[in-house]
Amino acid sequence: MAFNKNSNVFTFGFAVGLVVIVGAVLAFLSISLKPAQQENMRQEKMKFIMMSIRAMTEDDDMGNAPDLFDKYIIKRVILDSSGDVISEEEGKVDRLNEADAFNVDLQKQYKSLAKPIISKFKKDKSLLYENLREVDYEYPLYVAQIDGQQLFIVPMEGTGLWGPIWGYVSFREDMNTIYGATFAHEKETPGLGAEISTTNFQDQFVDKTIFKNEKFVSIDVMKGGGGQENPHGVDGITGGTITSFALRDMIYNTLKMYEPYFKKNTSEKS
Repeated sequence: MAFNKNSNVFTFGFAVGLVVIVGAVLAFLSISLKPAQQENMRQEKMKFIMMSIRAMTEDDDMGNAPDLFDKYIIKRVILDSSGDVISEEEGKVDRLNEADAFNVDLQKQYKSLAKPIISKFKKDKSLLYENLREVDYEYPLYVAQIDGQQLFIVPMEGTGLWGPIWGYVSFREDMNTIYGATFAHEKETPGLGAEISTTNFQDQFVDKTIFKNEKFVSIDVMKGGGGQENPHGVDGITGGTITSFALRDMIYNTLKMYEPYFKKNTSEKS
């Protein structure tokens, strides 16, 4: 039986068949590439963590990150909002282990739990942190051993001018002095807000402190805020005021939630 290639039935059938074939090919490619995509995301995350303790730089091969991560990270901890330890893992990361801090989807948590609260109570800090402590939020913390010293690495998520911003800040054993910091963004403006991901900007955070006379003050990001004379501030980005303020808020909001853990552990050591 011959098909009338000029008929509507043939055209419709051909279109449906083509859609099915293309859809099947795309589904196959998506499934096939998923393991590689997951591995790239894992290595990228490990590289960011290593950059925060200055064990890697932006130019280093991401493929080296897993070995360095296993070498320097001695403990992965999940905290609750009171600063108590929920879980603690050592050794290799098991991507199926939900109790492993490495597997906490911080961006998903931030979007669904923290961001709505921050938007609602951003003008009232006391209500903001009171409400943040009431949600079922998991706070990852990484403990590293490098050059004979123990470091504590805090991951953070926030919202920049045009999209998500995130980063990792490592602290010395006093849980007050910053050892290193790395920040990244999704789509901040090149040459302006995107400067938060540059080494020159991030190096300003080294040796800054987040407590003043045992009171939490965080790190301010402002014009003229850097220099040795201000142990709690860094210079903001020229022309990137909104991103600078967003980064400042991300750091403050995140570290404020880790404050109970820092204070509990420093008091135990003293």
